Amino acid sequence: MELEKAINDFLLYLAVERNLSPSTIAGYQHDLNIFSKFLPEEKKDNLSKINSTDIKKFLAHLKLERFYTPCGLHRKLSTLRTFLKYLLRENIIKVSPMEGIASPKLDKHLPKVLSQQEVTRLLHTAANRLSDTSAKMLYQKRDTAILELLYATGIRISELTSLNIGSIVLVNGSLRVIGKGRKERIVFLNSQAVKAIQEYLNLREVRKEPEDPLFLSQKNTRFTPRGIEYLYKRYLKQSALPTVSSPHTLRHSFATHLLEEGADLVSIKELLGHSNLSTTQIYTNLTRTFIKSVYLKTHPRSTLKNQEKLA
Repeated sequence: MELEKAINDFLLYLAVERNLSPSTIAGYQHDLNIFSKFLPEEKKDNLSKINSTDIKKFLAHLKLERFYTPCGLHRKLSTLRTFLKYLLRENIIKVSPMEGIASPKLDKHLPKVLSQQEVTRLLHTAANRLSDTSAKMLYQKRDTAILELLYATGIRISELTSLNIGSIVLVNGSLRVIGKGRKERIVFLNSQAVKAIQEYLNLREVRKEPEDPLFLSQKNTRFTPRGIEYLYKRYLKQSALPTVSSPHTLRHSFATHLLEEGADLVSIKELLGHSNLSTTQIYTNLTRTFIKSVYLKTHPRSTLKNQEKLA
């Protein structure tokens, strides 16, 4: 089978059988197109000729000529591993060329988070921006609702932009989210997020049917992840906060603050839509300082607690 047909069949398999999102499938397609351009023509026509040497040369090409980071190499290797596993399952190849190929070691970086005070400052800045026209007021209410929703729920940016009006039930403060792998979960809204969304929808005069997008751009089209990035950076700057973070920082902040306030990891895992608890456990590293302070204040033999008793 030719490589081009095999890739198209694989992408169809991801969409139909694995029910992956269009953005995820596009990522696979992008990675495989890069591999296809690198592979010699004779091996594109006969996939059984692809061997581990080809994979190693491809990784070396990405690292030395295209300057990919270990994280980028890891993603390309993961894509190839999934693709070749599919070819093996379909009997298109007999032996996987991934045998003996090790994934590059990744540095473990803790995610950036905003403190509770910084989040409060960000949300206050958005909610109190001056608007001298009704149009500006609409967009200010929309931006406030977006930021409140991100922090209230911890949902991903792609999940937020795919929300429809019918996804949300303001009466009981719940939200139906379609996450990775098309998995559905229910998350909850606090009173501030409910209020912000209701105020935005009250001002909006167009497209308010259940199947319509929850958040619209100035052109009345579905809001995009790039648009979320732009408004987030703008309000960070207006709040005099470091602009090195991204909208995803609110997801990390959501999880970290819940953990600081006593929520258990299993509940946070379900709210975030993680498949494995190990993914959620990274937030425990972010709260060690906080947990240590709680320990010193509460343990019966703590010097700090004894000092407080004597005071």
